[in-house]
Amino acid sequence: MMELQNLTLIISITICVIAFIPSIRSKIKQISFTKKFDSLIIRTEEKFHYYFVVLIMLIGSSVRLWKFGIIPGGFNQDGAMGAVDALALAQHGTDRFGMWLPVHFTAWGFTQMSVLLSYLSVPFIWIFGLNRYTARAPIVIISLLALWVLYLLCKLVFGRKAAMIILAFGSINPWQIMQSRWALDCNPLPHFLLFSVYFLILGLNKNKKFMYLSMIFFGITMYTYGIAWYSIPLFLIMGSIYLISKKVLTLIDLAGYGITYLFVAWPILGVMIINFFKLPTLATPLFTIPYFPSSSRAGDLLFFSNNFLKQLISNIEAIINSCIIQKPDLPWNSIPEYGTLYLFSIPILIAGLFGFFRMIKTKKLADGVECKKADDSSGNNRYLYFPIIAWLVTALASGLIVNNVNVNRINIIFYPLIILCGLGIFTVVKRIKFLGLFIMVIYTLAFSGFIGSYFGEHSKVIAKEFYGGFGEAMEYVKNLDYNKIYVTNWTQGQNSWRVSETLVLFHHQIDALYYQGKKDTYSNHGKKLLPYKERYKYVQISQLKINPNEKAVYVVQNNEVDGFDKGKFNIYNFAYYDAVVPKK
Repeated sequence: MMELQNLTLIISITICVIAFIPSIRSKIKQISFTKKFDSLIIRTEEKFHYYFVVLIMLIGSSVRLWKFGIIPGGFNQDGAMGAVDALALAQHGTDRFGMWLPVHFTAWGFTQMSVLLSYLSVPFIWIFGLNRYTARAPIVIISLLALWVLYLLCKLVFGRKAAMIILAFGSINPWQIMQSRWALDCNPLPHFLLFSVYFLILGLNKNKKFMYLSMIFFGITMYTYGIAWYSIPLFLIMGSIYLISKKVLTLIDLAGYGITYLFVAWPILGVMIINFFKLPTLATPLFTIPYFPSSSRAGDLLFFSNNFLKQLISNIEAIINSCIIQKPDLPWNSIPEYGTLYLFSIPILIAGLFGFFRMIKTKKLADGVECKKADDSSGNNRYLYFPIIAWLVTALASGLIVNNVNVNRINIIFYPLIILCGLGIFTVVKRIKFLGLFIMVIYTLAFSGFIGSYFGEHSKVIAKEFYGGFGEAMEYVKNLDYNKIYVTNWTQGQNSWRVSETLVLFHHQIDALYYQGKKDTYSNHGKKLLPYKERYKYVQISQLKINPNEKAVYVVQNNEVDGFDKGKFNIYNFAYYDAVVPKK
């Protein structure tokens, strides 16, 4: 595998070098074959452009929907936490603790969680109930919509030819594929920022009324992830200063857009204010703005570091490792052999940066077409490029502020990187179209290898990390005629009972009122059960005195079954967990 990575990197570098050396480029263009090939490509693209776009979307949709809900196996604890609160919202309009329509979740108590993905899950839970499919449905739908919006945005800014290539790269991009298939609260952030920027550019280029829709989406984006709390205002401040200075917007325009944004975002901004000044929770008939007595997230920020300079250097290294070098990350974020952008894409990315800034300098779209609208003071269309630049700057600033980011913490940066990689491919192909064949071959091979790994051996790695078999074991014991269920508290290391409990709440779809103790008993197919705290016990199995005569069942890790007498218990294996049931 290492040899193949080195080979594709060498090919990628060679392609870019050939494309950017004028003497080589001119010699290749004089070859009769390349002239005919160029002519064929131009005619084919013009005739079948939208067929290609549809085909690319079909490929992108297929890889995101194939075995959806099954791969990745198991279920992540943070995804389960958001899904459990979504169930409570669907049933009672509260989180699982009973807080009325919170604008930010209590989650684990010592850390909090964004709410948007959970609220988007509610309609699916109403219709189909809570399961791994309904919990993951919103993010895969959002991701597919984002691919289409990516094409539309890039078509406005760069032209349709470049947009098609960017769409193709986005469709096979490892990061975009992997994040779309599991439910994490922060995953919607880059997509909703993409929607926001699209309507912003649409407003700048077509009709200013779209600017109000853009501000609504910027406001909604604030509910996607804590990083949005400072990254979105930073983006808007930079955009406002630039567009006012270029006389694209007036102060009256800015006031109207700002009011629209604040109308949507003020409750989440209220969370920041209430928790900074330690004010009491604000409960309203429409929602609750909570105060959290304890939170460890403030310590994740550069400003609160004990050694500012050392932490800053560490944060820069983390950005480079996650986004450029693409060092191995958490197994559900990337596959080491392929990274987030494919490891050999760095020369392509550099070519994309060159092409991007050349477009700004020449005041033309990527395909050489002048922008139709150019009403800023300098008479050019550079302000259409500015949102992309501001997005990249905002993402880099977020990476500097948040300590030691990984892929999901800096997910805001990946659409700009996808755009630049797509532009890099376009820039190379525009210079020498014949090189497009080599680019297509290496990306096709890389995509095929990635898909084979993701749905093959790597799926087992993620399944283990996502507690594969725990849900099946819980399902097995759910309807058995036993009073108590003992569950291992070692799901994520020593005494990780919170993780165990969250997974149980998810897989048993436990009613929030039952969990809160407001229902003394809970009916299960007509059978009355013990109160929640009496029925579910999260214990260290090795320290438990096991009584085969107790009316109880057990869900344990594979290595914990040795404490059970095989003559008195039946052991049912489900991947990395076992259900243990007394024989009589």
